[in-house]
Amino acid sequence: MSRNRAIAAEARFRAAMVEAAWVTARTRSSIGTRLRRLGRGFGNQHAKKGAVAVADTLLPPCFVIA
Repeated sequence: MSRNRAIAAEARFRAAMVEAAWVTARTRSSIGTRLRRLGRGFGNQHAKKGAVAVADTLLPPCFVIA
């Protein structure tokens, strides 16, 4: 696989993980609670930072499942 294809795949994977983090925010799970708490701490304008942090939390279970 060429480097450009790897970078493009990584960007798509990162976007999917952040989207999963936003979906998790609507649930009553510990991860959803964490995103809501981080969103309050960072402020509404910087809630994306919280989503990226939660996406990082979601990453290890995804590799266990896959």
